[in-house]
This record gives sequence, structure tokens and C-alpha cells, in this order.
Amino acid sequence: MKKVSFISTLLFTILLNIGLVNGQTQPISTKNGTIFYEGVITATGNVTKQDLFRKTKQWIASYHPSTPTYSPIQLEDEENGILIIQINLDKIQCDKCNYSYENITFSGKLQFKNGKYKYTFTHFKTILNLTSEGKMYRSDTNFDDFIKKEKLYKTDLEVLNNLDNQIKEIINNLIQTLKEPVLDDF
Repeated sequence: MKKVSFISTLLFTILLNIGLVNGQTQPISTKNGTIFYEGVITATGNVTKQDLFRKTKQWIASYHPSTPTYSPIQLEDEENGILIIQINLDKIQCDKCNYSYENITFSGKLQFKNGKYKYTFTHFKTILNLTSEGKMYRSDTNFDDFIKKEKLYKTDLEVLNNLDNQIKEIINNLIQTLKEPVLDDF
């Protein structure tokens, strides 16, 4: 009986560790133990702080619109050139997993000066949905927990890659929108 128990434990441990990824870095941007995306972009042309502020508000309205229960703009200070936003992301479901991440949100701080702007994205939160033995469990969680893990599994990397791709798409979309010229002659 002890042999069967030992073999079962050994097999379980081997199966559990097959998915470990050793020596691989996390595919996301981090700072001080948190997920953190930041960049300073110099605008093309002679663009004022007000122009960048207004174009960013248009970007938010176009790509992250308000609903009766959601407003992405948390703080709006045009005089000082600051927008604080909360953005919702798409659901992340990894292949061959019994869990998914829904209602993913993060905070963004956008700062504007004449000719340049800065974005800072942090505070990534989500709801973890886990299905086990036909039952679904939901729990609030923080994506920063991934950074605290000593070892990452292949599924962890898949989730982090998906998150990274979504954030980079948002950043690229913001940069492209703010590159568009302000037209006075229409």
C-alpha cells in the first residue's frame, strides 16, 4: 500500500511540474513588484497641451465609451493636463485551463505638456473564475500576484502574454490617435 501511495504522489508531482517554466522571465512590464507600463511620447508638430488633452478624451470616448454603469474617466483636470482613467480589458481564457479572468481593469494616468505626453498604467485587477467538479468559484484577484510567484507555469505565461498584448494594443492605439494632426481647415 505504501508503494502505491508513493507512486501516486510521485506521478502527481511529475505531472504538476511538467508545466513549470524555469528561467523564463515574465512577458509583462513591471516596476517595484507591480505590473507597470509607462512611457513619455514626444508629439509630432506644434501640438499644445490642450490639443493632446482633447484628442485623448476623444480616444477614450471612441475606444472605451461610457455606459450607464461605467465611466472610464475618473479625474479630468484640463488646466494641469491630467486625466485619470479606468479601462476594462477583454476576458482572458487560456487553453486547456479550468479558469478564466473576467472584468479585468487597470488604472491609467495620462499627463500632458506642450508637445509631449506621458502614460502610466498600473493597478491591474480581475475576477478569477475557476471551475472545479462542475462548480464555479469566483474571486477578486490582483494580477500583481503573478509577479510574486517563484515559478511560472506555461498557462501563467499564456495569461501574461495575453494581458501584455492587450495593453500594448491600447498603448499603440493611443499613440496612433495622438499622432493624428489637429485640423483647423475643414
